[in-house]
Amino acid sequence: RDGIRPGAPLGILFGAFVECSFSRRLRLADLPRVAEGCASTFSIPAQTSTRLKIMGDPNVRPRYLDFEGYRLATAFDSDLLKSALNYKPTPEDVFIVTYPKCGTTWVQHIVYLIFSRGEKPKSGLDFLKNSPFIEMLGADSAHTMNRPGAIKSHLPFSMIPYSKDAKYIYICRNPKDCVTSFYHHTKGFSGYEFTNGTFEVFFDLFCNGETDFGDYFEHILSWYEHRNDPNVLFLHYEDIKKDPRTEVLKIAKFIGENYYHELLDDTAYLENVLKHSDVSAMKEYTNDSLGEVLHQPTQR
Repeated sequence: RDGIRPGAPLGILFGAFVECSFSRRLRLADLPRVAEGCASTFSIPAQTSTRLKIMGDPNVRPRYLDFEGYRLATAFDSDLLKSALNYKPTPEDVFIVTYPKCGTTWVQHIVYLIFSRGEKPKSGLDFLKNSPFIEMLGADSAHTMNRPGAIKSHLPFSMIPYSKDAKYIYICRNPKDCVTSFYHHTKGFSGYEFTNGTFEVFFDLFCNGETDFGDYFEHILSWYEHRNDPNVLFLHYEDIKKDPRTEVLKIAKFIGENYYHELLDDTAYLENVLKHSDVSAMKEYTNDSLGEVLHQPTQR
């Protein structure tokens, strides 16, 4: 189709769909061969799938909260989620939206640093006050957040609190890297009760759209259809990794022309944004620093 560059995201989705469609017929040991055949679409090393076949219990499934047919981690509260879904965005709102493990925290840091003129967060809590996770913390977190700031969400387009006056930054990531990261995330937080779970089990859940936050493919396509909307910026994780300077300026221009021009005029400002949003630098202030608290299971 016109305007679709190679590898994004229909090519990604098609390749992943083919792989997932046949996943039940493949032994996990066959995945490196599939990955090698899809090398032009996926960036994950071919040996990764074999490495992920670790010892575990194939009968273990992640524990989720069911919210009217929508799967979520057990740390979520249904009342807070309902309030988030009913939030009325304002013209000053900037949403950062992804499917889980597709670059949310990275872009949150970039936007935080643009707003703070390159000054890094004082603490993880300071970061969260400027970029709350609305589904987990509820609408009040958006009402009381420090501004300018950004609202984090993992909702598909059909569920997102939407206003044509608000701005939405959406980031997609290739499914092989996404599912790998999502697997380790799910094993790592006790609320999922998946510590002994296997990648093979999680891979099937992912391909069938049975993880928290729903189907990866439908999620991306729901936002891809709006990629040309004036209030939507559709980004690729791989592009940010390849050329962070260009993507930072693209984000700045989207959230405000003044930020874009100030970054161009002030080399130190731009360099600080790039330096403090580097993956190794931002780990100290990632949302996951509070993850163990946020992902404790709720009462049965």
